[in-house]
Amino acid sequence: MKNRIQDIFDKSMVIESFTHTDLERNIENFLNQYIGSLPYFQEHSDYFGTYQIPNDFFHRSVNWALVKRHCADTVILFHHHDTVDIEDFGNLKEIAFDNMALKKALASSALGQDVLEDIISNEWQFGRGSCDMKAALALQLGVVAEYASKAEGKVNLLYLSVGDEESYSQGMRAAVGLLSDLKKKFHLNYILAIDSEPFESNSAQEKVLHVGTVRKMMPVVVTQGILSHMKEPLKGINAVSLLAKVVENIDLNPLLSDLIDGERAPLPSWSYMRDLKENYDVSTVLRAAGYFNVLYLDKSPKELMMTIQHLCQEAVDEFYERY
Repeated sequence: MKNRIQDIFDKSMVIESFTHTDLERNIENFLNQYIGSLPYFQEHSDYFGTYQIPNDFFHRSVNWALVKRHCADTVILFHHHDTVDIEDFGNLKEIAFDNMALKKALASSALGQDVLEDIISNEWQFGRGSCDMKAALALQLGVVAEYASKAEGKVNLLYLSVGDEESYSQGMRAAVGLLSDLKKKFHLNYILAIDSEPFESNSAQEKVLHVGTVRKMMPVVVTQGILSHMKEPLKGINAVSLLAKVVENIDLNPLLSDLIDGERAPLPSWSYMRDLKENYDVSTVLRAAGYFNVLYLDKSPKELMMTIQHLCQEAVDEFYERY
């Protein structure tokens, strides 16, 4: 089992599958071929396949496999197979997928003692996607292969691997349709879903399990200014300046974080902010826009939007007072 998981990990790690690109199809093909090579799925070829993401520019798909038993109850194992790009590796981009080469290069860098200890211990695998989340891919696919090799089992096991998680979640959103289709086709009753996303811990011995899920909103704020020439900025209103005030008022604001059963939702954080000019000119900015993430546990969308509206109005009032 350990060797199988390591083998899947090593093979999937070196496959470039940058999010929101056609490179994601590389890992889709690997998964489809690997699942198809397992004896169980060679006997049951209708129990695995790919599900096309509707209207997708990159023609990507969701990978799935079902180990069917004589029951309806079904456990879902799911993860994503896309990774972020390697721009942050800087001059190490050429070896971003090479575990041994990265360890050697990083060992001679000015890194913290904890990282150097991890390298020396040889208990960690380095490389883009190793943590998020090719490790989970290998673990879950290893479990599917093991379960498929058994003659009996108390539940069905449904495996899903989706793309585009790091960008627009098109893979998981499309998978909702797939789950509905599979439920009807194979008479399934979904009782549990396990997402093996990476986790943080305070020690090597501590493992973290999150039960339940978090909701997400991504509000968009557009500011409208009044056009003026750059040499006479007080004759107009710069939409960027106004948006900056809104961003300042909302970013990390605890009013948009809620608490339930001792668990606190993360603070809101902006993902995007810019003017809407198509080209440079000497006018102040007429329009600007941005969006931010709100992760919440208990509040309603309506309640959150009312708070956001209030914070925006506060920002506008402060902007005009200063103006």
